[in-house]
Amino acid sequence: MTITRTKGKPRFKRLPHRCGKCWKRVTLAKPLAEYIRPPKCKGCGSTKLFLCKDRLPQRWGRKKKCNCGGWWFPHRKGCKGCYESPTIEQDILQRQGEQ
Repeated sequence: MTITRTKGKPRFKRLPHRCGKCWKRVTLAKPLAEYIRPPKCKGCGSTKLFLCKDRLPQRWGRKKKCNCGGWWFPHRKGCKGCYESPTIEQDILQRQGEQ
């Protein structure tokens, strides 16, 4: 997913939306507020579209990668089992009890 900059703010070129009537996936080039006429769903023709937040790319996830050794794979900093986590002592004791 490529990112463009407009007025100093990063903006994605494609935004995932869903139709409120038939739940079909629709990808738009601009946010809904920037359209003069509301875009229509290709499946049913409805103009009731909403932003699908679970399909948005996670830009900040790449910045918080951790390779501390709590897990054998790159993971998010502060997750369960990570040495950067504030509850690491409890996680280690829980893991030792499982084995």
